[in-house]
Amino acid sequence: MLAPFQAFVAALTDGWRATSTSEVSTPDLIAGFTESLYDFTFNHRGLILALLAADAHGGDSTGGAKTSFAQTVSDVVARALEDAVSRGWSDIDVEVAVPVTMSLIISTALLDDWLFPPTMRPDRDRILKELIRYEITAITGGER
Repeated sequence: MLAPFQAFVAALTDGWRATSTSEVSTPDLIAGFTESLYDFTFNHRGLILALLAADAHGGDSTGGAKTSFAQTVSDVVARALEDAVSRGWSDIDVEVAVPVTMSLIISTALLDDWLFPPTMRPDRDRILKELIRYEITAITGGER
């Protein structure tokens, strides 16, 4: 499971690296990253939950997945740090904000059934719209 996640994140950060701050606005960057990570997690949540369950029950049955996952998150942090000044992110702690933001997106996709009862479940677009609005407000102070 980790190899597809690592490849997905590498492609995402490579695409990010290939654009300049003048080509892609911060809100558009946040939206694209959020939509991609949410969809990837939602589509692979059974495997991700199995890895988390294996880790929760101890042992090294995950084959170092936790370390590999943390390194992948660190790669995203490194990319965000490269853009921090040019994007005006100097007032946030990127090394904390990025993992926290990724966990917000991932946990929302993983816990979808637990967070939203079937009778009140918002559709994907509504969930993503609110996640993105939340992130843009937190990261940029509301810049659109």
